[in-house]
Amino acid sequence: MTKAHRELEFAGYTNYFLWLEQANLAGALHRKALGGCRVRFLIGDPSSPVTAAGEAEEGVPLTLSTRIAVTLSELEEGRDGPA
Repeated sequence: MTKAHRELEFAGYTNYFLWLEQANLAGALHRKALGGCRVRFLIGDPSSPVTAAGEAEEGVPLTLSTRIAVTLSELEEGRDGPA
């Protein structure tokens, strides 16, 4: 990620792990975007039947839709830069 200058793409059903593994990811992504780097995320639809089926199969308290919601929230908060 540090070497990217033109484009960053993240494609994962939830991308939840990114927010756990990268300190201040929202700030880093915001800085990349300000520098002209295109930042894109491809994530699952939290209200999709596919998501519901995945949740039923996983059977864990931290559901797919919750993990997607965390990613969406982090992206929204990071849109205007770090607080």
